[in-house]
Amino acid sequence: MGRNYDRGYYAERLARDRLLHPRGFVTWRAQASKGPFDVYGARHDVLLMIQVKRTKERIVSQEALTTQCRRDLHGVPEKDKIGLKDIPTPPGVLRQVWLYTDQSAGKDLAGWRYYAVEGDRLIQIPEPVPGWDRQPQDHRWENLAEGLTGGGQP
Repeated sequence: MGRNYDRGYYAERLARDRLLHPRGFVTWRAQASKGPFDVYGARHDVLLMIQVKRTKERIVSQEALTTQCRRDLHGVPEKDKIGLKDIPTPPGVLRQVWLYTDQSAGKDLAGWRYYAVEGDRLIQIPEPVPGWDRQPQDHRWENLAEGLTGGGQP
């Protein structure tokens, strides 16, 4: 595989293993990124559809990232690739672009930044979902208790 693929795959693994799993998300990855999103994360309250980007450049504004991601946002009709903005989403499903910036771009920009897909623009958001850093709750036990007690009825 090429170096760009390896760099992108590394960022996707970081997103999945270090960010999503510890916060209670079940995740899966689109192999070879043939679809519009690279990583999907599901939790009891939300489904995240994420396009992961990794860069060594100093991308400092959401406008610059929107320009860099224009093919992802708008799609490529001649290749039958749908744009992120064109995918309908019901409530509780979020379309996002996560940007991982390498240390070489400068310590002030290194690490993760998150962007919501809003129409044909990317809007920087402080965290992927509200309460991102709160301890995840394990709701499996609630379902188990309901099942064992007959659905909570006396």
